[in-house]
Amino acid sequence: MRKGLMALLLAFVVMVGGLFAACGDKKCKDGEHKYEDGHCIYCGAEEPVAKKLMRIGITSQPDKTEYIVGEEFDATGMVVTAYYNDSSNQVITDYTVENGGPFTRDDKSVTISYQGKTATISISVRAPLNISNALDIETAESKVYTIEAEDLDFTYCVNSNNTDQPPVIETVSQEFPETSGGKSVGALSVPGNKFGFNVNSTVSGKITVVMRASATHINIPVDDFMEATWNDTVVKSNKTLSWSEGRWFGWEHAYYSDIDLKEGQNQFLMTITGMNAPNIDCFYVIVNPTGEEVLPATIDDKKPEEPSAADITITDSVPGLYKVEAESLDYSACTWSNGMTSLCTEANTDGGTNVVALSVPGNKFGFTVNNTSGQELDVTLQVRASANNADMALDELVKITLNGQQVKTGATLSWSGTWNECNTAVSGGLVLTSGENIVEVEILSNNCPNFDYFAIEVGAAEPDDPVEPDDPADITISDASANEYKIEAESLDYSACTWSNGLTTLCTESNTDGGTNVVALATAGNKFGFTVENATAEEITVTFKLRASANGGDMALDNLLKITWNGEEIKTGTTLSWSGAWNECNTATKDGLVLQTGKNIIEIEVLTDACPNLDFFVIEVE
Repeated sequence: MRKGLMALLLAFVVMVGGLFAACGDKKCKDGEHKYEDGHCIYCGAEEPVAKKLMRIGITSQPDKTEYIVGEEFDATGMVVTAYYNDSSNQVITDYTVENGGPFTRDDKSVTISYQGKTATISISVRAPLNISNALDIETAESKVYTIEAEDLDFTYCVNSNNTDQPPVIETVSQEFPETSGGKSVGALSVPGNKFGFNVNSTVSGKITVVMRASATHINIPVDDFMEATWNDTVVKSNKTLSWSEGRWFGWEHAYYSDIDLKEGQNQFLMTITGMNAPNIDCFYVIVNPTGEEVLPATIDDKKPEEPSAADITITDSVPGLYKVEAESLDYSACTWSNGMTSLCTEANTDGGTNVVALSVPGNKFGFTVNNTSGQELDVTLQVRASANNADMALDELVKITLNGQQVKTGATLSWSGTWNECNTAVSGGLVLTSGENIVEVEILSNNCPNFDYFAIEVGAAEPDDPVEPDDPADITISDASANEYKIEAESLDYSACTWSNGLTTLCTESNTDGGTNVVALATAGNKFGFTVENATAEEITVTFKLRASANGGDMALDNLLKITWNGEEIKTGTTLSWSGAWNECNTATKDGLVLQTGKNIIEIEVLTDACPNLDFFVIEVE
């Protein structure tokens, strides 16, 4: 009896031990036990959980995602996988294709459905490629024919600024260099865009095709960004279009030479292969070229002109203010921005008139000051001007020289939100020599203030030594309460940077948020940053945010920028998405950072020759 009880007790102990052993890994083992709500329970008698479809996914994209209007979806190469609640998955083939065509230009995706679950595939749909006849050649004599870009068929192409629209045909009103036909075609910067023209000829011979085009955003090596073919044979121009800040219509010529013209139909086809395509004015076809053909002028043909003069005459050394209105100056050496073709003025808040639309780098104008006093005069230069849509550091946007020596005011024109509300920039301690003195103003950027007047003041007291301004890049946090502290990218110091795309100064562009992005930082080794002063007596946990936009393709931020926080690298793990629209921003975030008491340093280093455009930075106190 005692032995029997001992045997039963031993069996019970083994069973309980087995029970807890089965539950030790907090799983149901062999369908017998499971761990639930902190307890191990017997589940052998429970019915097994039904297998349930949780989702489906496209695990291999179809071979074809680009279609022509009227085509239907082709699933070749596509793999669809179903995922279940028991962690299993399987490839499925009995799915249903919804909105699979015939496609229209408006279709953007195809839906795959299976047992109530769906997945989508992004597609693009283009109109059929239509290359029409643009030119008939009936004689072998040397001659230049013009084909206007705006007359070609671009319905196959996608607008790089708005993928729902075709490329832009815009009217260009500028005096130099003249636009053929007054119109050009832009927004072509989508790889795969194709356009061209046919040439029917009754003779054979040699021709040269010349593309009249302008760089946009960057210098454009034409053959790297566009593939040109003549009768299916690749032809090259070996031309790089030079980007000059603000000159969207700085026409240059790319020559495709020594091309064979055959009798019958010939075709010139252009395919965009890069993310930056030029604006195109027209094409010239030169039959049996002699080398003596004269084409319309390009930007390289513009001769620099001496600044014009609106004279001030000073006859003695008596203190006084001598003013010259901006609208009285001669701007014949200038190219007007914003599509203007002549002097443009607007009323200012002082009751006077401002000269506007001078925002083209290289513009020069000025005036002379005739000192007939017979002696050198100590003077002060005044510039009365207004900011446009943002504060403007005058010396970064405008180069002013007196008798060839640069004059700096150190002034920032403040933007109050009111157009043509003027500020006065002053530079003292200048010397007028006896006789003629030349004041020249050169525009450095495509963002230029509006000018009211210039003045020479005789006998003005020299200004006090300038007081160094506080670092505009600094953020100061005085308490630990939840808050966001933002610093605009354009307020940072980029003096240690080399600008890309041939730029020589800070370049900003409007973004889709209504703000301003800093661009052209894509030079490896560039460094900039800002400081955050923690004025509290304790460490603070914060989140770092960077608002930026991709350029021409998705950008893995950590591969392009090295961001350090007090010397320690931080990574956001963010990929900035490219939507096809320039300066459409995304936000990269890194939380859980510790802000030490006192000064904290955030440094950004550009790692490659590709860099996003930057909108602003935020330190968020949690």
